[in-house]
Amino acid sequence: MREIMRHAFLVAYEGSNYYGFVRQPGGVPTVESVLLGALKDCGIFTNLKESRYQIAARTDRGVGALAQVLAMNTLKTPEVEEINSRLPEDVVVLGVGVADKDFNPRRDVVAKHYKYVCEVPENFNVEIAKEAASMLVGKHDFRFFCAREKGKTTEGKILLARVDVGKHLTFDFVAPAFLRQQVRRMVQALLEVGIGVIDLEYFSDALNGKVTRSFRPAPPEGLFLANITYRRLLIPRDEKAVERFVSFLRKKGDLRAHAMIEVLSGLT
Repeated sequence: MREIMRHAFLVAYEGSNYYGFVRQPGGVPTVESVLLGALKDCGIFTNLKESRYQIAARTDRGVGALAQVLAMNTLKTPEVEEINSRLPEDVVVLGVGVADKDFNPRRDVVAKHYKYVCEVPENFNVEIAKEAASMLVGKHDFRFFCAREKGKTTEGKILLARVDVGKHLTFDFVAPAFLRQQVRRMVQALLEVGIGVIDLEYFSDALNGKVTRSFRPAPPEGLFLANITYRRLLIPRDEKAVERFVSFLRKKGDLRAHAMIEVLSGLT
């Protein structure tokens, strides 16, 4: 009898055609439902609960990823090319690796790196936005920078928050974990600082719980999960799988697609 192996899958997706990553009632298209269908067709699992299936991130509708990680106990050794042959072009398994038997892709995360790209707003003051971004680093109560969920803390720790301007505006955030809609709401807050809707004092007050409104989320079309790191797991990327996804992104051709290509080019 074959020994049960636990595998971790590195997954990329563009996100525009899906109602988020996680399966939803009513049969609406989600990345997870597409992925699990392909994995089941390949004979990698038959019973999802028995496979101890787990994921790293619950991305929202329209959000993309280059580093979603899912793990499960598998009935056979997964083959990247076989899985991808059953997936649409906007979802791809970039690689598969053997994981520890107790590996949990959410619990064991060291850091997640999200990127957000958009056009540079008129009269955007990048220096003020950078100053505001620096305030986000460290431990804070982000109650006005997230979609609050009953029974869940709004406290968190940001390791890096950066704003860069060139042909377009780029925001980078790194943390062990993020609250629901936190990245998009931090982006919106920094945009409001940069265009002068709010000042640094108001931004600071929001971090210290002294305001009365939460920031709304920036549109999802600019956001993607760029990277994820673990202490005991490194999943090799399959060159053919990377090229398949890059080819799709080139055809897509929008701002986020170009940013995703840049990240992939730097990783391979």
